[in-house]
Amino acid sequence: MTDENGQHQSPDQLPDHLTIEDVIPDDVSSVESDRCWEEQYRGDSHKWLIRDAAKKKTNEGVCSTMKEEYGPPQPDEQTNVGIRKKLLTEQLYKEVAEEVLKERAQKPMEREFCTTYNAEYNAQGFKVKSGYDLIDEDLCKKYPLYATQALTYYRHLIDEKGSSVVMPGLTKITDQKSPFKRSYAFTKSVIEGQDE
Repeated sequence: MTDENGQHQSPDQLPDHLTIEDVIPDDVSSVESDRCWEEQYRGDSHKWLIRDAAKKKTNEGVCSTMKEEYGPPQPDEQTNVGIRKKLLTEQLYKEVAEEVLKERAQKPMEREFCTTYNAEYNAQGFKVKSGYDLIDEDLCKKYPLYATQALTYYRHLIDEKGSSVVMPGLTKITDQKSPFKRSYAFTKSVIEGQDE
């Protein structure tokens, strides 16, 4: 690269956006290129002594068979990993895969489902009695009203046919044997309320 006076500038004086390859074209003789070169460190060699013509673009687009077949090497991500590390990693992957497959192959142990309540409050030989078991037959014979339900206001409103006669605003009894059981048969949603 020459300045305004026609003298060659050294590579140290090149602008930041230019490199020596940009300044020295390929067709310039090595003698002329040798004038611009300065040794940067001991043993520094000329960068243009060995040039790769693969970077040079031809106008015709014609390329030799050797250039087509043997191009520049492509970067390989696995070359940065050493052989020992690669083998250890592969072995680790195999061991982990085998361990996972063994765990999947094993059948889960069948345990009996047990809640905390059942585990803590369960005596051996104890059986829960149903409502019919709680009725004592001797007391039923002695007192006939022993097994009947208590007479409530709602129970009083039920007629002999079994239909429920209820005052306006009250829900019907769903089960005659349990008069205090809550009824879920609403005609209106709870959000609307009972304004009427």
